Amino acid sequence: MGRQAASPWAKRRLTHAEIILPFGSAGCNLRWCSGTGRKVESHAGARQICVIGARCLHAIAWTRAGSAAIVRVSPPVLRLFRTPAIRGIFLYDFSKLAQGDILLWDLAAALHNAAQHPAATPELLARSLGTVLAFQVVRAHGRFGQALGRKNALTPKQLKRVTDFIRNHLDGCLTVNTLARKVHLSPFHFIRKFKSTTGLPPHQYVVRCRLEKVHALLRTGNYRIADAASAAGFCDQSHLDRHFRKHFGILPKTLLPSESEQF
Repeated sequence: MGRQAASPWAKRRLTHAEIILPFGSAGCNLRWCSGTGRKVESHAGARQICVIGARCLHAIAWTRAGSAAIVRVSPPVLRLFRTPAIRGIFLYDFSKLAQGDILLWDLAAALHNAAQHPAATPELLARSLGTVLAFQVVRAHGRFGQALGRKNALTPKQLKRVTDFIRNHLDGCLTVNTLARKVHLSPFHFIRKFKSTTGLPPHQYVVRCRLEKVHALLRTGNYRIADAASAAGFCDQSHLDRHFRKHFGILPKTLLPSESEQF
């Protein structure tokens, strides 16, 4: 993982499966033939994830430089995952593939940081992150479109309605009753279905979204900690500090350039 330079088209037929996760400005074009022989060309950029099966003939060209994580998964490792072989090329919207798997979001954030600072990331840590990402992605690939169809889960439409509402109202009071009404469920059934779909109870999911928003705001350098906490719905800075350190392992002030630059 690291910075990927722009490159011309290159034909490949890999002996391993490959997972490509571009970040920021990075982007690549892919060409391959579908199972019916139809020629396909697609672009993979930030917020997307590409899964390439072993021995799948394809061509790739990196069109925009930027950081990216590229995980190679050998056939023996895939067999350890006890999943069917990946045949062909699959391009997913990351947010859709990660529905119901909060760990994927954390892994993507960790890999993004590692790709931006490869020299500061121990090789063993990078390999471990890649292995866990491969497991989660391969599992999600195998189950995509099925998990949300379970009886004890929200439908894709319900999940989108609730998560969109949460992200658009993080600075407000988000109660279980309010969220349950958005999908016409009782609070009891909503909590059960939401946890089955996302892996987290509603309250923990809201806290996770608030922490992600604070992290993004502070990274811009345009917010004081107190202002970012308020914009994300935390009642005070000490409340934010406690949750932020538990989730990210650091305090919010660590993301600020320097004390002199705070305003």
